[in-house]
Amino acid sequence: ITFKPSPDSRPNGVGPAVSSVLAFLNLDRLPIHIGEFRRARERARSSALSKQVYGHVKAEVLKQTLQVLASVNHLGNVAGTLDQFGDKIRDLGGLIGDDVIGGESRRGRGDDGGGGGGGDTDLFDDLTGGRVNVVTGAARGTGELAKGVLGGVAGIFTKAGKGFKKSGVQGFARGAAQGVVGLGTNTAAGAVNFVARVVEGVDATIGTAQDTVKGGQDAAAATRRRLPLAVRGDGVVRPWTQHDANGLRLLRVARAKTDAIGGKTRPFASDRFEASLAIADGRVLLLSNARVGVVAAAEERVEWVLTWAQVASVRVGEGGDDDGGAVVAIRARGDGARAMRLARCENNARAREVVARVGDVWAAARAASVGGGGGGGAGGGF
Repeated sequence: ITFKPSPDSRPNGVGPAVSSVLAFLNLDRLPIHIGEFRRARERARSSALSKQVYGHVKAEVLKQTLQVLASVNHLGNVAGTLDQFGDKIRDLGGLIGDDVIGGESRRGRGDDGGGGGGGDTDLFDDLTGGRVNVVTGAARGTGELAKGVLGGVAGIFTKAGKGFKKSGVQGFARGAAQGVVGLGTNTAAGAVNFVARVVEGVDATIGTAQDTVKGGQDAAAATRRRLPLAVRGDGVVRPWTQHDANGLRLLRVARAKTDAIGGKTRPFASDRFEASLAIADGRVLLLSNARVGVVAAAEERVEWVLTWAQVASVRVGEGGDDDGGAVVAIRARGDGARAMRLARCENNARAREVVARVGDVWAAARAASVGGGGGGGAGGGF
């Protein structure tokens, strides 16, 4: 059995404990062999035979446990833990700036220039061809360290300027103090991430060397037999289907352009999968516990997305008869030409099915929000 965890496709809400367990279960061609239990021409009591079977099974379990422990990826575990530690340092900087110094809270990565961004990762992957080794790990880590330092320095000026505009000299002093705190925490987090990237590079280099010794990279590569099982927000494990599995994959990888310089993000990546509804022109209406949006499946590109808290109504729009096509019209809260989002379907019957499914997920999100589950999600729509 080969089991390779993929931290890049892991939801952001996964805590350090689960991440460590997944890294711990990094198995490379682990042999599974259950020794047979055979008794022939032997007279024994049923209780004695049961005891022998139990002892045999216990010994086999212990043997397999020791083989699993021998295949642990310790370096991957260290890198994952360091990433979590870097995030906690950034959060600590936000808490200090908000609670001790006073002023506006800055939750989340990137608010003061020190966080990571999807656009930077995409650019680095393009430059390196996706290769991971000691050199690329050190280069990526240096970039994260530099970004933390430069973002912290820039934060001093931006926070001071915002504070001055808001409340004069007093705001200037408070903003400058927040910027200094941000400089320290961003620099520390960047240093921790630098070490994490170097450890990842060392781990990848060692793995490549081991693969070469064992017969080449192709011989040791983990081959996915099928896409992961899509489990919805209700936690019910349903039979695996290719359609839902493809929808879960889109949830993790679909990207949206978010700024003028081409930076990209994955708006659905940290959400729980709810449904993937095929509509016209190779598009998919993707539903999560927090968002709804249209994705061009072939390009893995998000065309528009709204949080459930932004949705005001869902209905079948004007689209002609059953053979003439129809649209699902989702109105966002607020006025203006951009208040309506459309999802084109092949016919009215399909549009009604989509509206019914969207309504179910929307109602569940509202109920979760009222009950404290936070069904609105973070981030806005476009």
